[in-house]
Amino acid sequence: MRKKAVFRLCLDSLLAALYFVLSLYSVKMGNIRITFASFSIILSGLLYSPSDALLVAFVGEMLSQLLQYGFTPTTFLWIIPSLFRAGMVSLFQVIARRKGTYLENHLLAYSLLMLLTFLFTTSINTVLIFLDAYLMNYPVSFTILETIF
Repeated sequence: MRKKAVFRLCLDSLLAALYFVLSLYSVKMGNIRITFASFSIILSGLLYSPSDALLVAFVGEMLSQLLQYGFTPTTFLWIIPSLFRAGMVSLFQVIARRKGTYLENHLLAYSLLMLLTFLFTTSINTVLIFLDAYLMNYPVSFTILETIF
């Protein structure tokens, strides 16, 4: 039993490190940023428990925030979208497992879940941009222009 827990903790830390490395490599087109960092969160949500997925999301995004931007008053706010994605994916996987199947066996449901998490995460990020601007006293007109263009 103890050996399994240590192995799982090692996999969680590996997936969190993978999240950080993948977040460094992204394609930026204006304000649009395309990255594969959430791959490790989705993988942990599908393979393990919700607590593992939330742990990977928290540690991975915390590493990303601290090492790329430093510690700011809004650092913990920027962890919320990753935690939301981990929670959604793992929650639906738990529901599917209770029905005796796996989420990835149902391609339509899996695709819709990925689309919904993408839309909600993007919406949360947009709200966080405005909240960050408000808390850090950035001019709101600059933030609106930055979001649009």
